[in-house]
Amino acid sequence: MRVQIYYDNLNSSTWTDDFIESRVQKLEKYLNPSALIHVNLKLDKKIYSTNVVFHHSHTDYAFGAEGENLFESFTLALEKAMRSLGDEKRKLKLRVNKRYSEFGHEVSE
Repeated sequence: MRVQIYYDNLNSSTWTDDFIESRVQKLEKYLNPSALIHVNLKLDKKIYSTNVVFHHSHTDYAFGAEGENLFESFTLALEKAMRSLGDEKRKLKLRVNKRYSEFGHEVSE
């Protein structure tokens, strides 16, 4: 996965970049290795906001959050992304298991 980080009204640092890239790696189990993830970090009137944008399964996703600090807003946006992708994966798994069980095979979870 490739991660591009954009700063708006904030200074970038290697520590912040490394932190964000390491946390975004959690999305690896849901996305393909060639996925491109855009992380937009913004400070506006003492409110930090984060948007995480990527493309998955013919759909574009965008998750955003605000917080009192940069790491809170980023963590909240990433948690939203993981929840949504996890739900999508569970639904797909249930559909596949349902089809497979229609052929007379029992599926155990």
